[in-house]
Amino acid sequence: MAHTKSTKTIPIISPKYVSEFRCVGGDCPDTCCADWGISIDKDTFAQYRRAVHPTLKSLFKIYLAQDQKDSYALHARLRLRENDAHCPMHTEAGLCSVQQRLGPTALSDTCFMFPRVFFNFGERIEQHLTLSCPEAARLALTSKDAFTFVTSEVSTRPTVISSLSPAEQLSVDTVEQVRTFAIQLFQTQGLLNIEKLAALGWLSSQLDALRENSTSHTIDGLLADMTSMVETGALTQTVAELSERSSIGVMVFYILFKNPASTRRPLHQQAVMDQVVKGLGLDTEGAFDLADLERKYRIGLSLLRQEASAYEQIMGRYLLNDLLREAFPWGQTPAMLQFRQLLTRFGILRMMLAGVAAFKGSDLDPETITMVTQVFCRLYQHNSTFSDEAEKCLKDLEWNTLERLYTLLN
Repeated sequence: MAHTKSTKTIPIISPKYVSEFRCVGGDCPDTCCADWGISIDKDTFAQYRRAVHPTLKSLFKIYLAQDQKDSYALHARLRLRENDAHCPMHTEAGLCSVQQRLGPTALSDTCFMFPRVFFNFGERIEQHLTLSCPEAARLALTSKDAFTFVTSEVSTRPTVISSLSPAEQLSVDTVEQVRTFAIQLFQTQGLLNIEKLAALGWLSSQLDALRENSTSHTIDGLLADMTSMVETGALTQTVAELSERSSIGVMVFYILFKNPASTRRPLHQQAVMDQVVKGLGLDTEGAFDLADLERKYRIGLSLLRQEASAYEQIMGRYLLNDLLREAFPWGQTPAMLQFRQLLTRFGILRMMLAGVAAFKGSDLDPETITMVTQVFCRLYQHNSTFSDEAEKCLKDLEWNTLERLYTLLN
């Protein structure tokens, strides 16, 4: 079966850990070849339909189905095996039959790319990874120099590179300045993650106001004000004065937490979720007492915040990776929407980590924090329905303004 997928070797900028990433195949504890629907692009669908290898031809006949005829990227899909919810091409050794027999050029764009994302920002191309992949999470969250940026020659497909442009009324220079500032902010030592998020929230609201021509600020003025807030300690003071009413934040994040992306989970994921549920005092039906939930959440959070804890540092790396993976503030999405989504993910992940800490009755080591973070990303990060419902939930509860969102930082 000849395959026409072309690749091109180009210079790409990425965090150092991305350049070191290699799929571990059969050694992966939470394979991407299970539980997820597998999209097949139009060209790959045509190639698979012409397959002559007897084993592959038989599997394609059973599991390959056309899906969205008018879509290139979502033209078809591979149905999962009913007995184990794995891709039908996933072998007992944990490898891909297509790649084994036909080589990586025969993979669909989805399988070729994951867990990578590529962005074209006009003058440069960046590559980032999603941390739902256990090996990507390990490299990103445990390496001290993970987010040192490097340039390397990478062979990739032009079809998997997303070209982004600034939102209306914003120039390339403006979004580049904000992006650079945000990256530096989340790499700043001595600031708590909630302080970094508070700064990003204010900056996002001002950027949207600038976009709507409802402010006389310039981007240089905004970034100068933000830098002054950090350097003078005004940002730290602002966060210290936030409301300590934690019951609201716990309730909001619990409502969102109740809607994970999957109800049929592998043992690796289920073990983590069981500890979260038990640590927060939830029963099998999801019932809870708010006061008890808040108490146990606070116990877990206090354990995470112990002086020698790795929590703050690892969570900072997660947030920076999330910022990069979402290409903030490029694209047509309002900056405040991107901020709310980032804050939502932060809040749910923090609740899960607090639940596991409360369950164990101790601080969490880097390996455990990394595992919980990876499971969170696996269940929530790729679920667009969850993102839409989370945004609707915040709006319905009237917790989508910057002032109220700040309350959720506690």
